Amino acid sequence: MLAWIGGDCENMMGATNVRKPAPGHNGRSLHHSVGNGTDPAHLPDEESNEPRAKASHQAGTPALPRGPLLGRAECLHGIRVLLLQQHVGLLTLTGPGGVGKTRIALQVAADLGDAFADGVYFVALAPIRTPELVLDTIAHTFGIREIGADTLEADVRAYLCNKQTLLVLDNFEQVVAAAPMVARLLQGCPQLKMLITSRVRLNCYHEHEYTVPPLQLPDLKAMAALEARDRVDYGVLPAVALFCLRAAAARPDFTLTPANALDVAKICVSLDGLPLAIELAAARVKLLSPAALAARMDDRLALLTSGAHDLPPRQRTLRDEIAWSYDLLPVETQHLFRRLAVFSGGFTLEAGQAIGAAKTAPAAGLLDGIAALVDHSLLRATEQPDGAMRFTMLETIREYAQERLTESGEMEAVRRRHAAYYLLQAETFEPQLGLSDSRQAGVAQFDAEIDNFRAALAWSTQAEQVQVEDAASIFGQRAEPSRTEIGLRLAGALIWYGLMGNRVGEIRQALASLLSQPSPASKARARVVWGAGFLALVHGEFAMARAYLEESTVMYRDIGDALGLAISLRELCIVAHCQHQPTFAIRCGEESVAIFRTLGSEGDLYVGLDNLGTALAGHGEYAAARLLFDEEYEISRRRNDSSGIATALMSLGWLLAKEGDEQGAVAPLEQALALRRAIDEKWMIAETLSLLGEIAQRRGALTDAGRLYAEALGLGYEVGDKACMAHLLRQIASIAAARNRFEQAERLIGAAERLGSSKEGAIFHTLVAPDDPASPAPAAQAKPGAGAARVAWAHGRTMTVEEAISFALVTLDALEAEVAPPLNQPERVALRRDFGSLTTREIEVLQLLVRGMTYAQIAERLVVSRRTVNAHVTAIYRKLDVNSRNEATYAALQHGLS
Repeated sequence: MLAWIGGDCENMMGATNVRKPAPGHNGRSLHHSVGNGTDPAHLPDEESNEPRAKASHQAGTPALPRGPLLGRAECLHGIRVLLLQQHVGLLTLTGPGGVGKTRIALQVAADLGDAFADGVYFVALAPIRTPELVLDTIAHTFGIREIGADTLEADVRAYLCNKQTLLVLDNFEQVVAAAPMVARLLQGCPQLKMLITSRVRLNCYHEHEYTVPPLQLPDLKAMAALEARDRVDYGVLPAVALFCLRAAAARPDFTLTPANALDVAKICVSLDGLPLAIELAAARVKLLSPAALAARMDDRLALLTSGAHDLPPRQRTLRDEIAWSYDLLPVETQHLFRRLAVFSGGFTLEAGQAIGAAKTAPAAGLLDGIAALVDHSLLRATEQPDGAMRFTMLETIREYAQERLTESGEMEAVRRRHAAYYLLQAETFEPQLGLSDSRQAGVAQFDAEIDNFRAALAWSTQAEQVQVEDAASIFGQRAEPSRTEIGLRLAGALIWYGLMGNRVGEIRQALASLLSQPSPASKARARVVWGAGFLALVHGEFAMARAYLEESTVMYRDIGDALGLAISLRELCIVAHCQHQPTFAIRCGEESVAIFRTLGSEGDLYVGLDNLGTALAGHGEYAAARLLFDEEYEISRRRNDSSGIATALMSLGWLLAKEGDEQGAVAPLEQALALRRAIDEKWMIAETLSLLGEIAQRRGALTDAGRLYAEALGLGYEVGDKACMAHLLRQIASIAAARNRFEQAERLIGAAERLGSSKEGAIFHTLVAPDDPASPAPAAQAKPGAGAARVAWAHGRTMTVEEAISFALVTLDALEAEVAPPLNQPERVALRRDFGSLTTREIEVLQLLVRGMTYAQIAERLVVSRRTVNAHVTAIYRKLDVNSRNEATYAALQHGLS
């Protein structure tokens, strides 16, 4: 807001022909014609006999604030189109305070000045609290004298009935009871059109609503992935541009730079793209750098308090701007508004009703209350793909609501109720993750509520407070659990989601936080201990995984939980296998399978069979392993479990390769890979690709092997699997050594050893045994010698994971570019190379390649890392059997992809 069109209220109060003042009113009414751009301080006073309507009619366009209106071209066009449609007489611009409704209305009025022969008029209603005075103000604007108390509305209608006029009424929300009068005026004046700004719609029958959105915001993830010098390109986005414009007004030497661009973007995102909030923040650059401002955004309401003096008082601080809307709500709706602030990332109608209900606020009127908050622009309603509505608060509004909730003394009770509700939600969603046909839907449900789960977990780790209001109504007749138990149960319900939703690292942190707090042995705590071990296993941290799993095994034995014990033993089996301890692995696996059979737990049994079979095969007992893998396959097929079928096929392919039938191993492995891709199991996709790469490498198809390893490496990094990444770096090192690139090989081995020694643990399914001279990897695993090799190895030990992956991919690109025949000219591995095998994302990447985009540009467009793009490209090359971008482009064009 660069200026307030209403000006100083006290200077605008002079008017002729006012009605008799209501008791307590100051006897003045507000008017302002923008048709002639007159300063309201210089309009004729009460003693003037000059007709106001005549003065207003003489002109054309409103007076506009100085400065550009950024990012509103689409909005302005849409409003103009609506207003010029014959059937649209009343258009209401709605939106939260500070979004820029007044500024947009002024611009539209100015743009349409020539479209209304009898003028465009602007009436500022902000100072008025009495709905009955709206008519007085409109009449005053047109210079209409009142003859009788009951005739003013008829006089206004008579004056406007044949006039082609646009009347702009600004800030209608506090006088919304005057809406019927507005409707009657429009009914009696067929050429009159009204453009109204309001935080709440008028709910008139012929009203059209246009919701003014916040300014377009930058994508912080995509921006962070760019080089610093490229981030300044985001300065063209409206929110960032507005911040820079107003910051330069406060501090003339301010510019957007590579160093501050990301912080400026964070500020704009924290302020929800609200122009008023961004302008208030920008004014602070005189005292605070963008980095310091961004760090203070958690307390944005206290920070943003220095608005321009020519703004209305409510717009001089962000808190007062929101308080204006809050004060207009009925007491019951204020109560609901406060309670809904507990949600993070939005909520469903059912959740809002569950949390909004309280002993002092029954649930009966909650639906109407939520609807009222939407109408007042304090909630936003968005239809989801399934047709359900999801409600969100802008973070600036939510912070204000949380302040009111804290002041009310309800915060602890509402947060407890919120945590209890989302615990039951998580426990309801979790079973869907175990079934292939509902797994994606289950992950989507967890994804939608991830911010609420985070908030509930954060609450559960805080110190217990006096319980003001229990959550018994959430749990029905059951006893309400303690804060710690809620946290443990919730974290336990999120473990499988961590794996399937690719949030392993985040869930591990939550588990560790809960386990750091003392609590008695219980089924809930034992599950969290097991989960900490299982997810450490997923990340390839075998020593930590074993410690947790052994602890959970003891706990489950002590509390007599047979199923929990079997699951812990099942995971211990595979950890011991990865640690090259077959005897212990087999013992754990056999006990686990026996318990599952006794319990009749078929859904858990198939994984136990796979783990035990893997341990047996690792010990050379191939026949026994095959029987278990075959049984696993039949169980999974009977259950129609795609993940189980893929696991069995992968294990069978691995077993065939270990037995020497490498050609026969490829088909089941490719079937497993296709199933894994279909259900997006990145963790196991990486391991399957790695195993296919080992087979290709053993057969001398080093280029194929390199492409497979490259894609697997990107996925391993994405899920954080250290063992997988270390293994792949060693395999790429062995390819480099086979091509006489010994320095690169040594550097990659050094990087791999930093991630983890092969002797400490290996991935589940590999053909490479530690220190096995017959395996392909040790070709590059000689002890580092003197000179360049030792320097290269030491350099590798200092690399970050990101640097190591980048170096590995560059090495593979260089090797592939070499014109060198494969060793011994072996037959290439029979991999699918048709377009039908490309995933949706791979097709997107290929189309962007055809358009000539660089990897960096593709990464920004798809909001992924450059490493992920590289991995997709290597997969595309492999599937299409091409060796260069030109070949891929030609193949795509021939296939009709462009």
